[in-house]
Amino acid sequence: VTYEIFPPVIPAGPNKATVKVQVKLPDNPPTKLDASIVYVDGRWKLSRDTVCPLISANNVQTPMCTDSAAASESGN
Repeated sequence: VTYEIFPPVIPAGPNKATVKVQVKLPDNPPTKLDASIVYVDGRWKLSRDTVCPLISANNVQTPMCTDSAAASESGN
């Protein structure tokens, strides 16, 4: 999976923003979508809320997108 972020970057809270992103998944044409990004460990990254729906729609499973991972990140 590759992606490219396009301006403008719109602040959405501490260490959060929304952007337009062009995502390229294997065997699929590039797709532009609205995305949320988060600033973690000195880098801007696509948020779990953006990544998990993309990969699950393409039948990819990852521990990052389990219900228990989401609960531990939110502090539940």
